[in-house]
Amino acid sequence: MATSIRLNNGFVSEVKSHVLTFSRSVPKQIEHWAKIGRMAEENPDLPYAFILDSLLAKNEVDNGKVLQYVRRTKSQKINVYETRRFTKALSKLPDQLLSLVEDEIQKILNKPKIGEQKRGDLSFLRVHKT
Repeated sequence: MATSIRLNNGFVSEVKSHVLTFSRSVPKQIEHWAKIGRMAEENPDLPYAFILDSLLAKNEVDNGKVLQYVRRTKSQKINVYETRRFTKALSKLPDQLLSLVEDEIQKILNKPKIGEQKRGDLSFLRVHKT
């Protein structure tokens, strides 16, 4: 449900300059800032870049831009989906660290609630049990 609110003219002018840069409407830009501000307040330990990456990763998942994850150290297929950011980060890991990450992924598959506590690159991983 839409709600009308009064905003300072100076603030609205500032929003309009950002609207042109990011191709959003004024209400959508304010919503975007409010969403980031809310996440920052709820998670004061997280840096802005992580919050922004989390929003981008969620958007990728919502738009179906994920790849099925296939375990690389054993010939075992597991039902995990990863964002492009996760794939990129994973490709940079040496084999020793790769096996550690895959062990963590296996732990998440066995106990999905553990995955809710992961931060960093593992937070861009989406686990789907079938």
